[in-house]
Amino acid sequence: MDALRLLKEDHVKVKKMLSELEATTERAVKTREAVSSQLKDELEVHEAIEEEFLYPALKNHPKTRDIVLEAYEEHHVVDEVMLDGLPRNGNGYRTSTRGGELRGSQRRIS
Repeated sequence: MDALRLLKEDHVKVKKMLSELEATTERAVKTREAVSSQLKDELEVHEAIEEEFLYPALKNHPKTRDIVLEAYEEHHVVDEVMLDGLPRNGNGYRTSTRGGELRGSQRRIS
């Protein structure tokens, strides 16, 4: 499998996990924690691959430089959201706010 296809499949996987989080109720604490943990792990690996291999190859080309710089900024947003964790509302995660930020960042990069 080529690297670009793998990265695209990762984007699909992340969208699916975000949808899973949004579909849960406040009572699904264990499910939300498990999906959030998996999401964090997936994003860390995905970002590392993009930032180590893809972005350096593209950032020196005039046609892709701005896209790469925006992608670095989006990764920073995702890192901040994941560091904060998805905020809790009572005993559950409130995915509509921070999860929405992740979804927005992921949509712009896809």
